[in-house]
Amino acid sequence: MNNRMKLNVLSSSVAMFAMVCVLVAMAGTASAGEIAECKARIDIVRGDVPTVVLDTQNADKVRAGLLSKLAAADSKLDLGKRTDAKLKLEDFKTTVEYMRDATKAKISSGDAALLLKGAPSPRTLIDEGVEGAIICVAGQE
Repeated sequence: MNNRMKLNVLSSSVAMFAMVCVLVAMAGTASAGEIAECKARIDIVRGDVPTVVLDTQNADKVRAGLLSKLAAADSKLDLGKRTDAKLKLEDFKTTVEYMRDATKAKISSGDAALLLKGAPSPRTLIDEGVEGAIICVAGQE
């Protein structure tokens, strides 16, 4: 193989590598609109947290903890850390399920459903509540 052919092969390889790098970068990048949609879903859940009744002596502390998990997920999205945001949302979900399923429930099944699934609404068929936020964030990973 002469030098010119070697140069052509090398140039083609470099171009192919660059193209693959661009495609990988594009696949891992969520648009601002997609992130905004996920953050909007988190905001809906954040607005629902103060409306639920928590049957525990430290309800204010529990409520603050739930809001903190949502704020942490929101912050992780701002940093582009979607996997970490998803983990924070799953932690929120686990906490609500634990309170609902405890021997002496600390949240009613209806209030838990509001936080987990969102309010029933004929206006939308999309998943809402924290589960909808998790699906949204997971779709951006």
